[in-house]
Amino acid sequence: MNEIFDKLLIRVILCLLIFGILFSYRYVHFLIFKRIRRFTLRSIYPEKNLAHGIFIASRLVGFVIIVNAQQIDLSNGLFFAISSLLINSLISLLLFLVSTYVYESIVLYNFTTEDEVIRRQNLSFSVVNGGLSICAALILTTINKVAGESLINLLFLWLFSLVIFGGSTKLFNLIFKINLSRSIVQHHLPTSFHYIGFLSSWVIVITTVIDHPILNYQRYILKTLIDLVLNVIIFPLFFIGVNYVFYIKKLQNIKEREVKEISSFGTFEGILLFISALLTVMITSNIKFGTFYPTL
Repeated sequence: MNEIFDKLLIRVILCLLIFGILFSYRYVHFLIFKRIRRFTLRSIYPEKNLAHGIFIASRLVGFVIIVNAQQIDLSNGLFFAISSLLINSLISLLLFLVSTYVYESIVLYNFTTEDEVIRRQNLSFSVVNGGLSICAALILTTINKVAGESLINLLFLWLFSLVIFGGSTKLFNLIFKINLSRSIVQHHLPTSFHYIGFLSSWVIVITTVIDHPILNYQRYILKTLIDLVLNVIIFPLFFIGVNYVFYIKKLQNIKEREVKEISSFGTFEGILLFISALLTVMITSNIKFGTFYPTL
C-alpha cells in the first residue's frame, strides 16, 4: 500500500513539475511577444480572434510533443530524474523556438505576427505558422531519440535537419506553381492546408531517413542523403498513382482570379501528399531484406 502511495506521490510531483515547465514556456512567449501591443497570453479568446488561438495552441502542441518524448528514469533517484527532465526540456525549448523562428523566416518572411494575427486575424497565416511549429517539434523529437545522451550529436542532427527541412519548405511554389504568400494575403485557407500537407509529407520522410544510429558523421550524412533521394524517387510514383487509381481530376487552365472557385482541391491534394508520404516510407524503410537476395 505504501509503495502505491509513494508512486502516486511521485507522479503528482512530476505533474506539478511539468506544469511549471509549461508555465515557463508561456512566460518565454510573453517575453518574446510583449513588444506587440494587444498580444497577450494572460487571456486568450478564440471566439474573438481564432487566428490568435491557433497561433498559441500550435506552439503549445509543439512543445508538448517534445516534452512527451522525454524519458523520466527514476533508477538514480527522484532528484536526478527531475534535474534531467528540466535540463532536457530547457535544451529542447531553445532548439524548438530557434527552429520555428528559422522556418518562419524562410516561409513567412513577408509577414509579421503583429499584422497577420492581431490586426488582420489571418487564419491562413496562423495555419501555416502553426504547421511549421508542429513540424519543428516532430523533427526535434526524432532528433532527441537518435542523439541519445550526446549533446554533440543533438546539435549535429539539429543543424543537419534544419538545412534539409528548411530547403524543402521552398519547393512548394516550384512544384505546384502556387504563390503561397499571395494566397496568405488573400486569406485563402485551402492553399494553407495544401501547404501543411506538403510539409507533413516532408516531415514523414525526413524523420524516417534520419532515424538510424550515428557511427560516423560522414557515413551518417551519406546514408541519410541516399535514403532521402530514394524517397524523392518513390514519392511521385505513389502521388501520381493514387490520383490515377481513383481518377482524381484537376481543372485545367485556372486563372489567378478564379483560385477561390476551386477552394476544395487544395485541401484534398494536401491529404493526398500525406497519404503518398506514408506509402513511400513503407516501401523505403519498412522492408527488411535481411539475408534474402532478390532472384528476379
